[in-house]
Formats: sequence, structure tokens, C-alpha cells
Amino acid sequence: MIVSCRPCAYLQYTGIKKEFFTLKGSRTEHISHIRLAGDMNNNIVERLHGTKRDREKVMRGLKIDETPIVTMQDIYYNHIRHHQGLHGNKPAKEAGLGIADKNRWLGLITKSLETNRRLKLTGHK
Repeated sequence: MIVSCRPCAYLQYTGIKKEFFTLKGSRTEHISHIRLAGDMNNNIVERLHGTKRDREKVMRGLKIDETPIVTMQDIYYNHIRHHQGLHGNKPAKEAGLGIADKNRWLGLITKSLETNRRLKLTGHK
């Protein structure tokens, strides 16, 4: 089943066509059901995509395949940035992964170094 906000919105993606369609026709049922208000909506994901798109518009270096920019943006979004929908909390804190340090970037780096050190001591890569 594919749930989308408008009919045939998903047909432009080749991967969707390959996965959900055969020469005989559709292998799935398309339900055009997502609304701004109702039992199913994608507002949270759309807001995330909008935030990423706003940031990527003004950045250089995203054409390089191995750029750390997108990963660092995800870290910022989940660990540093306050979210209005979470009453000023961060998603990581809501998930129980919060950093107690005042300087959150430094706290994340310290926690990462401690984890790497622990993994090396136990023989993990």
C-alpha cells in the first residue's frame, strides 16, 4: 500500500515504479489520504525536509559525494536545535540520548571519543 497526499505523486520516481509495479499493472493499492488535519499527516517529515532544503540552498560543497555537511546537519537537528513541537526540547533528549553539557557540541565530541575509546579497548572497530 502506498499512502500519499495526491494521486500519482509517487509515479515520477523510478524506484517506486520498479518496486510496486509489474508489466501487468500495480501490485499495490494507492490511497490518497494524507491531509493537513486528520488521522494521517506527514507534517513532521515535511517540516524536516523544508528545514534541510532551506539550509542546503545556501551551502556550497554539497556536490561532493563524501561531504560531512549533511551528517553534521542531522547531528545539529537531532542534538543541538530546540524544537517547538517538542516544547523546546531536542529529539535526542526526548529519546533519552541527551547531552548534559552546556556546550552541546563539545559534549557530543567528548561522548563520541569516549565511545570510540571503549570500543577499541573491547576489540571492536
